[in-house]
Amino acid sequence: MLVGRLPSVTALVEACDDFALYDCAGRAEVTATVDLVGLAVIVMNCPVTDVNGRRAEESGQVVADAGARLRAMETES
Repeated sequence: MLVGRLPSVTALVEACDDFALYDCAGRAEVTATVDLVGLAVIVMNCPVTDVNGRRAEESGQVVADAGARLRAMETES
């Protein structure tokens, strides 16, 4: 989802790097991309295993939450 948005956001920023000048569609595109980047960072920062080498409970919840947010974003677009 993030990779699919990169070309349009890159073109938008290359054309004008002032967010205040973007129209509603441009602002929405940047906002959605920032949301996706934030989700990626949250998932990547989550521990995969606990100190005993078992899957960390936190990771399962983080991945589930991220999946729910991605599904919501798909229906919003």
